[in-house]
Amino acid sequence: MLADALRNLGATVDFVDLNDASQALEHSKWASTPPLDWVVSFGSTGADFLSRSGSSIYDEADCGFIGWDVDHPVYQYGRHAAPI
Repeated sequence: MLADALRNLGATVDFVDLNDASQALEHSKWASTPPLDWVVSFGSTGADFLSRSGSSIYDEADCGFIGWDVDHPVYQYGRHAAPI
């Protein structure tokens, strides 16, 4: 598993179900509590998340975003066109 491989390299790994709004809100502190290095999202869920000020939460957290997509990008146009 990806999480196990990252842990073996010394990374701290947390899981947040971004499809579950209540869980995403409960864990939203990760976006504002440094140090956060990367967010890896399957299906690019959350790529378009914005802060209250309207900027990307990943820019504000000073971290990278990796969208792991398995569908053809044409099905994810809105996420790939997000201004992040």
